[in-house]
Amino acid sequence: VDNPTAVEAEVEGGVAADAADAPFSPEGDGEGPEGEKRLRKRFNLISMHKERPEYKAFNARFPRHLRQEGQPMTPDPRAYPSKRQWETAAQKWREDLRVASCGMAEFPEVA
Repeated sequence: VDNPTAVEAEVEGGVAADAADAPFSPEGDGEGPEGEKRLRKRFNLISMHKERPEYKAFNARFPRHLRQEGQPMTPDPRAYPSKRQWETAAQKWREDLRVASCGMAEFPEVA
């Protein structure tokens, strides 16, 4: 997809609710060809991981709108101005999903 907003629409429902409050810099806002490419790669990474079995299992048991503090929430690709910040947040999200999907008994059922 050449338009980051089209990719964005595909994963919008899975971005953390508090992402709007995250730090933001024009460097990461998707302006210009390099910024658009950066955002497209970030949204594609999220889309790819949302297709994985551990995400699907976790999301089926804990829908986003019912998750509690401490449960994995998808990072907002627009909220991280530097590559290092984004990679750190994305890696933490992926690791949290792996841990959560292996230990789902640790989380209480959502009603």
